[in-house]
Amino acid sequence: MAAWWRAGQGATGGWLTADDGSRWRVRHPGRGNHDAGPDFVEAVLETPPGTAVRGAVIELHHRASDWEAHGHDRNPRYNAVTLHLILVENRPGIPTLAANGRRIPRVVIDPARLPPPPARPVRRQRGDAGLWSYGCRLPGAVGREPQQAAHVIGIAGDIRLAWLTRIFRLDLVRATPHGEPPPAAQIVEQVLYEGIADALGFSQNRTAMRQLARSVPLAALPRAAPLSQDYPDALARAATMLLTAAELVPTAPSRLPRQLPLLAGIGEPQSAVAAPRRAHNHPWQANRTRPGNAPVRRIVALAALAVSWPPRGLGQAVLRCLAAEDPAGSGRQRTRSWSALAALVRQPAAPPAVVRYLRRRGVWSDEETPTALIGASRAADIVVNVLLPYTLAVAHDGPPGTGYRARRVFLEHPLLAENWITRLMSKRTGFRAGTAREQQGLIRLYEHYSHSLFCAQCPLGETLPTAAATARNT
Repeated sequence: MAAWWRAGQGATGGWLTADDGSRWRVRHPGRGNHDAGPDFVEAVLETPPGTAVRGAVIELHHRASDWEAHGHDRNPRYNAVTLHLILVENRPGIPTLAANGRRIPRVVIDPARLPPPPARPVRRQRGDAGLWSYGCRLPGAVGREPQQAAHVIGIAGDIRLAWLTRIFRLDLVRATPHGEPPPAAQIVEQVLYEGIADALGFSQNRTAMRQLARSVPLAALPRAAPLSQDYPDALARAATMLLTAAELVPTAPSRLPRQLPLLAGIGEPQSAVAAPRRAHNHPWQANRTRPGNAPVRRIVALAALAVSWPPRGLGQAVLRCLAAEDPAGSGRQRTRSWSALAALVRQPAAPPAVVRYLRRRGVWSDEETPTALIGASRAADIVVNVLLPYTLAVAHDGPPGTGYRARRVFLEHPLLAENWITRLMSKRTGFRAGTAREQQGLIRLYEHYSHSLFCAQCPLGETLPTAAATARNT
């Protein structure tokens, strides 16, 4: 059924009639979902009298009852489903309901319409019932005008940086009580801590991680130098607080290692071991997630960063790091800036005593090999998406030239690790990013144009001539 939908065969049958009487026509099947959730996203549908529904979400099932059997009626990730397609109607008269109570139109597909699954992916056929009238037509244009494409995408990256900076400014304003002076150092550090938690959340758990950071604030977590004797105990205590608030710690009692006496409550004040309040109601997602991106690993990484937080504040450490940069220096000298910024948030593997403790608590797999909690790749993402926007948001309070130095680092920062958005946009546009700034530009274009297939409004489409336009001009 997924192969039938992906091949665009849903557009060849004319109008689809749902159980609520609504009528739909497929204009673009969208793409398969990379994250946990519905099967297809970014589809384009049409409703009478020719109204386009962009960014549609499609869920496929064999039977109508599979919606409840799979728990979709309790999962907020399925609230945005536009159409529920099934082959067997075994619940006539009972609607498909999302977790928020919204009724989702259900369409029964005749199994006879489904061809055998193709052995190879079916290529796009132009003119197939108007199916491919949407979609990026720029790969050839980008190849003809690579410098112009890089310029447009770079500007889009600058716009994304400005958007992230504005978010930090709004967060600082919201965290400051009304009528108070500019944000105190503690408020600034808490907002920075929440931003890093968001960046550690991966695409599926960003909201949950940010809510967790608000539930267990930075000031409530213990501090210890990474090389001190108290560090393993402080890290285990901080991880326990965060995992308990996230409701990821099994309720069954377990043995505590002798190396961590404070966790057993020996000689510890009752207030220090009080269980934190519940963090949130947002469910944690581990489906289609690599072990390094699992919620427990990211929460322990956040605990390690909080425990080793600089005594004078991470924000001040970032400003001092940028102030030491020589803008007139060579590229190799300026490379130290982003390397030094990444070093502020990199975290090595958890100490063996902490790993043993987490395994006994049942939150760390025995088969998992301890690796760096925040490695070079994730640290670079935090620099570009958190530390640099934060710096620009508070640049007026920093040393002279702080904003200029932060923008210089952004312009020259090397490539980040590829994600599914940058890979998808590279495939759609034919453009290969060479810097982190261009990657951020591709993400900006995806979020505001390509996600909903607003190709006619995309800056690339307006700037670069397509092959058809070039032929008309010649």
